[in-house]
Amino acid sequence: MNPGLSNVHLFSDNAGCYKSTTTIAALHQTLQGTIKTYNFCEAQDGKGPCDRRASHLQSIIKRYVNEGNDVVTAEQMKKAIDLKKNFNYRVKVLHNFKFEDSCLRVWKAYGIGA
Repeated sequence: MNPGLSNVHLFSDNAGCYKSTTTIAALHQTLQGTIKTYNFCEAQDGKGPCDRRASHLQSIIKRYVNEGNDVVTAEQMKKAIDLKKNFNYRVKVLHNFKFEDSCLRVWKAYGIGA
């Protein structure tokens, strides 16, 4: 990391691979003291809610396969998705993350993720 960096502000689209509690925690740990905000914008290039949901489902299925399961039929795909239904999606409706000394302040963009 550049030792001259003092304030880092990240911007990303709503891609599920970047918008996760694991990524946010890793950024805080890696860039502690320098990361100030992590902001998510609406998806670009004509992508909308269906693309975002498909991305989440794809991640769920990949995680299920990485756990040693097979997904080669529609039934197996449904099983993978159903097993992860209780996954905490609340972080998915948040769009701005501000790293402060004693807390992580978050915002939900108006009318998005409702």
